[in-house]
Amino acid sequence: MKKLLILIILGLFNLSTPSHSNDKSIFKCKSIVSNEMFNFFYTDLEPASDGFIEADRIIFPGEKYSKILGNQIWWYFILDEEDANNLIVNILDTNYEPPKDNFGSFQINFTGDYTKKEFNELNKAYIKVKKLSKEMGMKSAYIEAEKNFFTLADKFFTTRVKFGKESYDKGNWSTLERAICEYQN
Repeated sequence: MKKLLILIILGLFNLSTPSHSNDKSIFKCKSIVSNEMFNFFYTDLEPASDGFIEADRIIFPGEKYSKILGNQIWWYFILDEEDANNLIVNILDTNYEPPKDNFGSFQINFTGDYTKKEFNELNKAYIKVKKLSKEMGMKSAYIEAEKNFFTLADKFFTTRVKFGKESYDKGNWSTLERAICEYQN
């Protein structure tokens, strides 16, 4: 009985504490589009697997769940405004090779080949993330919702989105940002 009580207490303690460390990787970036300087701060949840990334610039608001895929950090979020519903795709290649840019941010538009139904499915998962983040902070249900949104967004991006001139000309996507980012610590 004591063992069961101890396991329950440890489980509750685990749910109430932050799930990621305070160690941050910093990437200093210079925009190729605007020449602005900005930084990314990456914090591991599980080393070499997933974590949270934050930028110190308004175009990439707040801390976002991200996954490490090979040498790249990927993260997604929804930009849902009255006149536009967009999936924002961000890719930071941590294996920097000058002078090539190693960060790209792309806006996927749901006005051409991609349907409002697809957007609504992604947005529903994203709204759940936003709601849980306000209610729970870094607890396990919030992190699980972040992972679910990432999985949906990544599946949509890898199976549906086509880059190229024809797709660009249809208005399916656009480039928001390109930058050269260097690891600082």
